[in-house]
Amino acid sequence: MVRSWMKVILVSALALALTPAASFAYTPGQEIPINFPKRYLPYDTPYVNFTPTGGQVLVSNAPETINENGAKRPDGSEITGQYNATLYRDTVTGPFRFWASHYNKTTHKLKFWLHVANVSGKPIRFYKTIEAYDDASVTAAASNVTKRFMNASPSPTLLATIPAGGSYYFAISDADHVSIGESMVYFAEFNAVAEDDGANANVLVSHVVTTDSVIDPTPYATTATIARTNATADRSDDYRGLLAHWGRVGAVNLTLTDANPFTGLRISDLGYAGEQEKLMTRWDVLGNAVEQREVRFITPTVNKLRLAYWYTDYNIDVSITNETRYPVVHTLYGSNGSNPGFVNYQVNGAPVLNYHFSTNTVVPVATTGAYRLRTMVMPSASLPLGLFFAAGSPDAVPNEIAVVQAETTALQSHVDQARTVVNAMADSAEKTALLQRLAAIQAVIAAAGKMSAAEQSAGAFEQTLRQAELSIANPKEREQALAGLRSELQKVRDIRENVQSVIAALPASNQPAVQDHINGLNQRSARMQGILQSIGAILTEAEDPMRQGNGTLLRLQAERVAAVDLKKAAADVVGTSPAIRWISFDSGIASIDSQGVLTGNRNGVVKIAAYDDLGVHFITVVVHN
Repeated sequence: MVRSWMKVILVSALALALTPAASFAYTPGQEIPINFPKRYLPYDTPYVNFTPTGGQVLVSNAPETINENGAKRPDGSEITGQYNATLYRDTVTGPFRFWASHYNKTTHKLKFWLHVANVSGKPIRFYKTIEAYDDASVTAAASNVTKRFMNASPSPTLLATIPAGGSYYFAISDADHVSIGESMVYFAEFNAVAEDDGANANVLVSHVVTTDSVIDPTPYATTATIARTNATADRSDDYRGLLAHWGRVGAVNLTLTDANPFTGLRISDLGYAGEQEKLMTRWDVLGNAVEQREVRFITPTVNKLRLAYWYTDYNIDVSITNETRYPVVHTLYGSNGSNPGFVNYQVNGAPVLNYHFSTNTVVPVATTGAYRLRTMVMPSASLPLGLFFAAGSPDAVPNEIAVVQAETTALQSHVDQARTVVNAMADSAEKTALLQRLAAIQAVIAAAGKMSAAEQSAGAFEQTLRQAELSIANPKEREQALAGLRSELQKVRDIRENVQSVIAALPASNQPAVQDHINGLNQRSARMQGILQSIGAILTEAEDPMRQGNGTLLRLQAERVAAVDLKKAAADVVGTSPAIRWISFDSGIASIDSQGVLTGNRNGVVKIAAYDDLGVHFITVVVHN
C-alpha cells in the first residue's frame, strides 16, 4: 500500500546524477543521541530497492576463535585441529572477493594462507585487484582493513600463471604473522581468467591456517575434511561459505513531511528488495563435506538463515524530497538503538570516514537531498546498523521533531512515542514546553475520540430512523413511534452537547497543526448539529406524513419494480452534494438506498426526505403500475 505521506518515484540507481560532496551541519564524527523515535521502513517498502552486483564472495569467519588443541567448547567437547588445517574451501569463478576474520587463542603465532588450485582444465592467470590486511584487536583490525579496502582503487596485479591442474599459494598474514591474543582481518578482490582468451576461470580456493613455522600449506589444503568450528547445540559459529555477489547498487527515494519528518533503514539485516542473499556452504560445522546447502544456525529454539551481512559493498543513491517545515534533512548513521559500533562510509566518492558510535547514538553523514552513499559493515559489527533521515535546521535535528509529528497526525501512537523521547531529555525549560505541547495535543485526541463516539451514536440513530415506519396510518400508534424516536434523538443531541463543551474548553493553540485539529472538531460538531436539526424536521414532518406543503413539494412518478435515480431527478431541488442522506417514510411503497436510488415496491404515494447538515427537502413520489 502506498502511503500518502511518502511520494516516491523509483528510479534506477545509476540514473541519479551525483552532487557535490555533502556538507555537514553537525561536527563530523560527532556522536549524536537519537532524539526521535526509531522507526524503520518495512522490508517490503517500494521506497528502497537494491540490485546485486559484482562477483562471488568467499567467506571464512568460522571458527571465529582458533583455539589450542585440548581447549573446551562451552558444552564441554574437546577442541582439536583448528590450526594446521583448512578453515574453508570452495570453488569460485572469475572475479571474486575473499574476506576472513579470526582470533588467535592458541599458544602459537599463526600464519594464514590462500591456496589456489586451477580446476578449469586449462592454464589461467590469477590476479589480485585490491587487498587490505591487519592484525590487532578485532575492532581495530576490522576498522583499518575496511578503510584501506574502501579507499583503494582497483589495480590488477598478476600473482601467478597456473597450469591446468596446478596450484599456487601465498601467505595473507604479514611477516610477523598473527600473535597470540590478536585478531586478523583480511579482505581482498581477485580475478581468475583463462590464459588464452581471458574468459572467467574456475579455481578451488582454500583458506588455510598454520603455525608460523610452516612454509607450504599444500598438505592442509588437500584434506578430505576441514577444521571444525566452535558451534554447539545452542551456540553459533557457522559463518563460512559462499555468497553470490559482493555488492549492491541501491536507490532510496523518500519524501518527508511534517506528518512523517523522520524515518530509517536497517542496514545489513533481513533485507529490502534485492538486498540479501543466502550464505551457501559445502562443509558442515564439524568439517565434513556436504552437498552445497544454506548455512543455518539451528538450536532447540532458533532456526536462522545466514545472509550476506558483513562486507557487502553498498552503493546507494539517496534522493529525499523535503516537504517539512524545516530547511534540511539530516542523514544520520549508527546505532539501531541497542548496539554500539563503527560506521565506514563515503559520500560522493570522498575519502572513507570511520567513526565510532555508542548505544542509541548516530553520526552525521549529509544534509543534502541527493547524494551517493557507499558503505560497508565491517566484521564483528553488531547488526543491524541504523541509517536515519530526519528533518531539521542546518545545525541539528530539533528535540521537538517527534512532537511536531504528533501534533500533525494527532495519532495516539505518535504522542506516546514523542512523550517517551521528551521524558528522556534532561530537565529544562524546553522539556517543560514540549510536555505542555504534548498535553495539548493529548487533549485534542481525547476530544476527537468523544467526537467520533458521538458521530457513531448519530449514525446508529440514523440507521434506526431509516428502518422505522414513518407513515403509520393510525395516528395514536404513529405518535407513539415518533415519541420514541424523539427520545432517542434527544439522547444523541445531549451527547453532542457534551462533546461540544469539551471542544469549547480546548485552549487556542499557537501551533497551526493543533489549531487545525481544533477547528476540524468544531466543524464536525457543527455538521453533526445540522444533521440532528434536519432529523428533527423529518420527525416533525412525519406527524402528518401526507402533508403536501401547499403544493410546493416536488412530485415525481415511479413505476413499480423500476429503479429511479432521485439524486439525479431531484437535483434541482436537493442539490448534488454527495453528503445527502435519503429516507423513505414508507419503504413498503418505495425503498431508497444511500445513493438516492428509489425502487417502487407497490402502488401508493410515499414521501422521501433528502437531508444533510444544511437542511431537509421532501419529495412526494407516486408509485404505479
